[in-house]
Amino acid sequence: GNLNKLSNGNANKIFKNILELYEKNLEIFDYHHFIEILFDKAVMQPIYCPLYVKLFMELRKKYLTLINKPDLNTEDVEGEETLKEDELSSLIRDKCNLFMKMITEFSEIQDDILNPNDYDDFCLKNKKKVYKKGFSQFIGELYKNRFVDMAYLTKYLDALCLNINSNLEENDTNVENASICLVELVNTTVNRRLFKNNSIFDKIREIMNHRNLPKKIKFKFMDLLGV
Repeated sequence: GNLNKLSNGNANKIFKNILELYEKNLEIFDYHHFIEILFDKAVMQPIYCPLYVKLFMELRKKYLTLINKPDLNTEDVEGEETLKEDELSSLIRDKCNLFMKMITEFSEIQDDILNPNDYDDFCLKNKKKVYKKGFSQFIGELYKNRFVDMAYLTKYLDALCLNINSNLEENDTNVENASICLVELVNTTVNRRLFKNNSIFDKIREIMNHRNLPKKIKFKFMDLLGV
């Protein structure tokens, strides 16, 4: 109920309500159910995705305090973030990894053919695209909040590029799946001023110039690269 009311204007009040409910119900609080709801809302309502991720970070902070465990969201002596092994973090990480695997390994299956005469079919397939875009923004917001590090982000970006290139070589129509995710993830996380110096820039340019890339997707990458 609180999440359904969440907006930029009342975020602090809603966060407070949810954290109070959490503290009053520690013995019966279902972390898995909470993450499922939070994740689904975040990816289906991209405009509020930053708020949902911020709520997760606030609840995680409270959770670590209550179990008397330090926040390991710091860099170790080698400059790499320490893996977060608490229960709440593991649930989010597993959810992200599952979806990332689904997107980056998705190939050799005919893409959905939209039936314009079937309104329900139209709504369902548009919803799927929103979901893919929202998921990448969710990952991006986790990165901006330093929950996942650059190594994780780079691994995901590279996997998306590899998936797109391999699907293009096979002329697989599902290249759009990974392209949607790639564009949104770059838009969410990459500093536009420094984009041309980022290793992902050349990989995207290579994809954009591929002979098999559909025009509607090529235009998305052209906008992304500013060409």
